[in-house]
Amino acid sequence: MTDKIQTLDVAGFIANRIAFNRQNSFSRFIIRLSIGATIVSVAVMIITLALVNGFQETVSNKVFSFSGHIRVQYKQALSGPVTEEIPIERDPNAEAAIKNDSRVRSMHPYATRYAMLKGGDAMEGVLLKGLNKEFDVDLLKPF
Repeated sequence: MTDKIQTLDVAGFIANRIAFNRQNSFSRFIIRLSIGATIVSVAVMIITLALVNGFQETVSNKVFSFSGHIRVQYKQALSGPVTEEIPIERDPNAEAAIKNDSRVRSMHPYATRYAMLKGGDAMEGVLLKGLNKEFDVDLLKPF
């Protein structure tokens, strides 16, 4: 145990001598260069994280404006997240209970249907989403 402490003391002593040496030396230049590079790299990482978080929030807002935070639908075994949904009957009691929750801002019924789009020689499968007159179009205006 004392050997480890003594080794740390020696390493600390040498590091202090090199780092805080008043004379211009190559090792002092290298230490200052590494400190500067570390400062720049940490600053770049902070800026990158801020940009990524902002981008993530923008993408989340866009996704939620199209699909909503909560979807009420039948459970379909072996179905993916983007599938044509089985229609459900509207229940006024359930709708009233959901709308009475203070955390719910709005509620909009919709329907989905698979379709094929053709342009020239290319064909693409899409999932169309139909909205009724109750849908708040202002949610999509920013996009």
